[in-house]
Amino acid sequence: MISALFIINNKQYTIECEESWTILDALETLRNNTSTPIHYRHSCHHGSCGTCGAIINGIEGLMCLTKINELLQERKSLNGKGIITPKFDNGRLVVILEPLKKASIISGIAVYPHDLFQSIPEELSYKKIITRNDAIQLEADDSYTILYEEYNRDTQYTGAPIPEESVFIEKALQRNKLELCIECGLCLSSCPENFRGPAGLAAIHVDLHKHPTDDETYKKLLELARASDGFPGCKRHINCSRVCPQGVAPARRIQELRIIKDDE
Repeated sequence: MISALFIINNKQYTIECEESWTILDALETLRNNTSTPIHYRHSCHHGSCGTCGAIINGIEGLMCLTKINELLQERKSLNGKGIITPKFDNGRLVVILEPLKKASIISGIAVYPHDLFQSIPEELSYKKIITRNDAIQLEADDSYTILYEEYNRDTQYTGAPIPEESVFIEKALQRNKLELCIECGLCLSSCPENFRGPAGLAAIHVDLHKHPTDDETYKKLLELARASDGFPGCKRHINCSRVCPQGVAPARRIQELRIIKDDE
């Protein structure tokens, strides 16, 4: 066990916790054992929903993935040039939690998610609304055949029946492919510049590949990327890629947008 001093909105809370606990584990314990309300957002507890983002001892992170033992170690600063050293107060590990930047605060460290998502263009295909009985039809590619082969290999161990390849692919095409970005807002908060932001530009980069270059949607998305609040606003701090919990590497996506030519 280790004693930790949590500082949230200038209020202090002391808790005994395991080094293997996540920040969210500690907050849940605190909330259940204190009369003072602690306001924060969370849902999945395993890094897939993106709702528990916060600034943890100076660096953006998901509270459900950041563990106490990580804060006991020296960590590189966001710019990669300095070191963040653990701080202690009377033997207690100091954990300072702050709300994400560039978002309105609801209360405590909980922020309005809308503020973090509005940089993602409405033109993106995955933001289009469809009725429940109207699935988006995707084009088949080699990945579906590979997926079918892998499924068949798995049946040797699962004992599941092997479907016809055409039937398997047809069902797979009725599912929406999910993008890796979980819209947690960490990249936006970590970037010191004010522009559309890493999440929005990375989303544009992904969606461009879904449209032919002579398509009007493609042209509109490229126009948004090239606007003054698009990739020209990126000054290559690379903070966004350093804090991304999904490894989307938005900084690289932005650079790839820069080199797209009109005739591609």
